[in-house]
Amino acid sequence: MHPVIKVGGKLQLKAGTTNVGPTPRYQWRLNQAAIPGATNAIWEIGTLRSTESGTYEVYRSNLFGVTTSVVAEVAARLADLQVMTNLSEGRFGLLYPEATPEALSLEATENLKDWQRLRTFTRTNATWLWDEEAGSRFDRFFRVVPSSMGTK
Repeated sequence: MHPVIKVGGKLQLKAGTTNVGPTPRYQWRLNQAAIPGATNAIWEIGTLRSTESGTYEVYRSNLFGVTTSVVAEVAARLADLQVMTNLSEGRFGLLYPEATPEALSLEATENLKDWQRLRTFTRTNATWLWDEEAGSRFDRFFRVVPSSMGTK
């Protein structure tokens, strides 16, 4: 299973059941790290964050041993961003249509490799206006990423 879920959406994963032996104990893991408190047959996240993307597996154990199952590869995505054009020279707008549970950053680059954070926006659904340098630069690329990702 490879679900793509919007950041802020709900995620529910279920461990397979077994009819062999005593009731198992469960431990959910994300990217091979145990998730604290995730010890039931069902793991649920009410408000998904971008940092919760990855491989989810569940360890089941009882008197007969331990089994591991990869349950899902989850990708969290941001809502679609709308770009507003036809604004004054050197200016553009970004419309993020829904609230997000985490801060977002506007970044720019000239080579698609070295990104520079320009501004961080927090938990808002609003229009963000950005003024470019005087004379309008046409050699820059922009992106909006979760602030937790950091620039790369």
